[in-house]
Amino acid sequence: MAGSHTILLLDGLDVTLDTVTDRLRGLGHRAIRAKTADEAYALAHGQAVGAVVLPSDIPGPDADALTEALRSCTMGQGMTFLAAGPKPLAEARDALRGAGVSVALWDPFDDALLRYQVNRALASIEGRRPRGALRVPCSVPARAHAGDREKPGRLYTLSERGLFFETARASMRGVEVELELQMAGQVLPARGRVALSNVPGNLRNPKLPVGIGVRFTDLPDSSSHAIRQAVASIAPSLDV
Repeated sequence: MAGSHTILLLDGLDVTLDTVTDRLRGLGHRAIRAKTADEAYALAHGQAVGAVVLPSDIPGPDADALTEALRSCTMGQGMTFLAAGPKPLAEARDALRGAGVSVALWDPFDDALLRYQVNRALASIEGRRPRGALRVPCSVPARAHAGDREKPGRLYTLSERGLFFETARASMRGVEVELELQMAGQVLPARGRVALSNVPGNLRNPKLPVGIGVRFTDLPDSSSHAIRQAVASIAPSLDV
């Protein structure tokens, strides 16, 4: 399993989360789904619930009562609330935020964004420290060159300091790599050093895709500017 905490999902009036539940299980998470609020309360008892995914169409007053009741039935255990489904209007988002729902999964979202947002929701519950630079999910094609070997793949996350590159050909920690990021209709060059290698096997971190975490060592001004713009444009969509 990707973590020790359970993810609870609750269906709404028009938003059902059965597919999202299956996708989370496919990513290795322990996910349970409720069709009604009463069923959600019953499922939450005795579970180490770290994150609750609510439907984006839940009315504000209902969301407020629901989040309060779920916190109560889990005896004050910390949890993060996410909203999934079509993006609501501003007034409805205000109501969700007032109920403590902070993390957004607005349709459509791919598995990379789903993985990132759930990992983010669980981070504070599991005692992980926030990163120094703002990091966002950014699933775009990329290539890495290490020596004479070329590694095709996609980005998983991106920040001004580095990135996570999803590839089946992970390099060892400490290896220097040259990167080509396909963003904004252009190819952005960068150089970096592998700070994290996530490979298949017993030592794999199930919270991350197979690949490498790279810390930039040389970033041309044009690439730095494009990355800052990309991070700034993506970040607002991550929060309710």
